[in-house]
Amino acid sequence: MDEKEFKDLLDRYSKNACSEHEEALLESWYLQEGRKRTPGGAADTDFAGVEQEIWHKLSVQAGWHKPQVIKPRFSILRWAAAASIVFTLALGYYLYNGRLSHKEGIVGREQSEVLPGSNKATLYLADGSAVVLDEGGSEELLAQAGLRISKLESGELLYTVSSAEQQTGSPTGFHSIKTPRGGQYQVVLADGTRVWLNAASSIRYPVVFTGDTREVELEGEAYFDVEKDPSRRFIVRTAKQAVAVLGTEFNVNAYADAPTVKTTLIEGSVALSSSKDASQPAVTLKPGQQATLSGQTFVVAAVDVEESIAWKNGYFFFEKEKLATALQKISRWYDIDVVYEERLPALEINGSVSRFDDVEKVLEVLRVATGKRFELEGRRLIVGK
Repeated sequence: MDEKEFKDLLDRYSKNACSEHEEALLESWYLQEGRKRTPGGAADTDFAGVEQEIWHKLSVQAGWHKPQVIKPRFSILRWAAAASIVFTLALGYYLYNGRLSHKEGIVGREQSEVLPGSNKATLYLADGSAVVLDEGGSEELLAQAGLRISKLESGELLYTVSSAEQQTGSPTGFHSIKTPRGGQYQVVLADGTRVWLNAASSIRYPVVFTGDTREVELEGEAYFDVEKDPSRRFIVRTAKQAVAVLGTEFNVNAYADAPTVKTTLIEGSVALSSSKDASQPAVTLKPGQQATLSGQTFVVAAVDVEESIAWKNGYFFFEKEKLATALQKISRWYDIDVVYEERLPALEINGSVSRFDDVEKVLEVLRVATGKRFELEGRRLIVGK
């Protein structure tokens, strides 16, 4: 965009008059280049006039419905400096809205039946009964023996246990929450630990934690903000590994159809074991590190943690990501099946795109980035030449 267009965009941004896609373009551009220069070398552009507003928007904690780019605890300058990302997908947004025809390169109904995911899950109680969880209002699901389970309108399940019940360990039993493809949900466990479940995931946990450890079982992907308890480790078990912590924040990606398990540490410290035996840790992570488990071997590397937790904050965030892997994430979130007409070349994509956009817009952005053709037939996505 030229200088005039850029100034106009800044002005509309400061007045909250931008479209969602224009905001994504401007915010992504600012993270990448805003501290270096302005478009066309326009030294007199009044960028400072909206800088505070941009920082504010980027820093505000958001719920499930309002995606955010980054969590406030991170220095935005440190993150921007560390991220060597060309925001191809954000640029694609701009091209999609202002420069390209909607009909060019993607085939599908004008109003698709394929919608973004939302807050929905099923809660399974100790007696085997099931409770459907959705976005419909707040209600108390259970109140007995010092235990209260509440469903909140924000898409959160809240366990509240009296101190007396915490000590006695009553009530007993296990509950589980399962999200479908196209679903996500939050739960606050009895000890105060918060868990964000991604699409096609499940967690099984005791109603009240007893004994010397706090243990849960995970399938799929979840973000954990563990309540500190120096006397009892918190253990997350998956089919292939165990994660042991006292109190910290981390993300575990352990989908059964993925070749590896990825654990990313945001804050604190975690010890990982390549089996369900958490007493024999193989590696310990520091904040900003990710452990990738393949077979029985861990590979630890420093990563941009925002890529791993972008799903929680409402974004797809790709950094040198294979197109097939990106489409797998999109498939889970929009509940669609991907069919390939040909073997995909080794394409990698970079950038950020909202998980709450219409699927046609997300696919159009991918088309701009890859040059591939995408065709929607019902809930089937056909990827062609």
